[in-house]
Amino acid sequence: MTMTPSDSARQRFNQFQSKVDSSPLPSQQNSGNVPRVPVESSGQPSNSNIMPTNFSGFLQRINFSIPPPPLPPPMLLTPVPSAQPYYSSDFNLPISSPVRGILTNWHDPNENNFILEQCNKQESFSTEEILFNSKKTDEKPQIQLYKFSDQLKHFHTSLVKLKTDLENVNLISNELDLASWSESIASLSSQRSFSPIFHSKNGYATEATFEVQPFKLHRLESGPPTTVTLTRDEALHYYTQLQTIRRIEAAAGNLYKEKIIRGFCHLYSGQEAVACGITAIIKPEDKVITAYRCHGWTYLMGATIKSVLCELTGRKSGCARGKGGSMHMYARNFYGGNGIVGAQVPLGVGLALALKYKGIKGVSFSLYGDGAANQGQVFEVYNMAKLWNLPTIFICENNGYGMGTSAERAAASTDYYTRGDYIPGLWVDGMDILAVRSAMQFCRDYCTSDKGPLVVEAATYRYSGHSMSDPGTSYRTREEIQEVRQTRDPITSFREKILNADLVTSDELKKIEVDAKKQVDEAVKFAKLDTEVGLAELAGDVYSAPLENQIRGTTPFTNLNHVRVGPAVNL
Repeated sequence: MTMTPSDSARQRFNQFQSKVDSSPLPSQQNSGNVPRVPVESSGQPSNSNIMPTNFSGFLQRINFSIPPPPLPPPMLLTPVPSAQPYYSSDFNLPISSPVRGILTNWHDPNENNFILEQCNKQESFSTEEILFNSKKTDEKPQIQLYKFSDQLKHFHTSLVKLKTDLENVNLISNELDLASWSESIASLSSQRSFSPIFHSKNGYATEATFEVQPFKLHRLESGPPTTVTLTRDEALHYYTQLQTIRRIEAAAGNLYKEKIIRGFCHLYSGQEAVACGITAIIKPEDKVITAYRCHGWTYLMGATIKSVLCELTGRKSGCARGKGGSMHMYARNFYGGNGIVGAQVPLGVGLALALKYKGIKGVSFSLYGDGAANQGQVFEVYNMAKLWNLPTIFICENNGYGMGTSAERAAASTDYYTRGDYIPGLWVDGMDILAVRSAMQFCRDYCTSDKGPLVVEAATYRYSGHSMSDPGTSYRTREEIQEVRQTRDPITSFREKILNADLVTSDELKKIEVDAKKQVDEAVKFAKLDTEVGLAELAGDVYSAPLENQIRGTTPFTNLNHVRVGPAVNL
């Protein structure tokens, strides 16, 4: 494709060259003798490498020179802290201002006028990435002013972070190059894989595209998309959730070792991506029920960090006023936290039945482990859910072990997503929050389209033992645990993705980590000092609408007064 400017455009371009060379800069009054850049005004402009390797200062001149050799880079740059932008009346060109990147486009497709824009930011840059944008005007693409060496080798699907090795950047000033490179830029901008390059704000990508591990399907013609898009705000939000859950579980483990948490305590460390991926797509009308690894779930469903840790320590500020403990936590649209292995799955189907009965376009998410997947009641409700075409998603969190028994030793078939037989299913990498989110969005759309239930297997891993009383190393090696931590950890892998995508900075993530630790530490202190409920609440809130004011105790002679402390959370 060849784009030749009209005679009018050529004349205006030559006028622009003369203006740049002759017009005084306001900044020169404050900066002394600023080196002038000579401009030759004949013929077509050609490529010239005018950008130095270390760029720290303000752009004083833009040179479209004709014959090689190019001008020495130092001629272009002089730090002028007090410089004010100078605008050419014809071309709206800021000559001197802090810059992050410079864009050029064919603004008028009829005359091909050059319009140069600077992306201002209140700082100069030296080692930060260049900001890129590409839009379309009258269906003709804008053209990048910068071209990358080695035929755009920097643009590939695994790389959305562009480093500022300015020796690899050349100024495009030749019209043929502009036309040629505009085609490349327009082609790249249409690909979601390069969206961070073309959709950016304040030097950061506003969204990025990633490829997730392919899904395994059972009785499904097509599955969830493997190409997923993540915004900057979502990245920060998900990372906060992942870090907070990990911190809560670490605190719970320490409190148990201090004997402040009594009884059972099952940690969710390593499985955070499953819960975070699901809650990323649920709607207010959806319901969730899970087993006894429910601390993180309770937090994600709306409970505060303090209420989770106070519940763990049996304090009155807990989400169940300290009476539920580790295994029986609740929040809005979250039905526990259930202590009996597999018993929550029939309850989840009951929630789906209620949704369908009431005509609510919601979905019930029933979570259980690979050990509970062998329970007979699970297969019973598979049948019921399919028979009545209920909007429920059965999610088996396969962390590899049912208590101390590996899945391979306990099950003749470890393809848990096929266990529904006549119910369609899919397998998802449960260590990847983006894969889980994509799978759950697909499943939710499927169920709300009156297609019935689905069975999902989320392949994940738990770092701790089955419970705090289980060291977790008698049936697996420490090397196995360490390998998963190093290669598949849901938090560190997500961290690397969003950093490489330029969605966030390491400083931002560090701040999230520090804030999460601070919040959890404060909640731990509060939970240790909070008081327990009194004996009078032993029979409190047993029924939502009691028929009698007293409840029989351990003997007929020890009746307890039924106390209404507060409304039930899900009634």
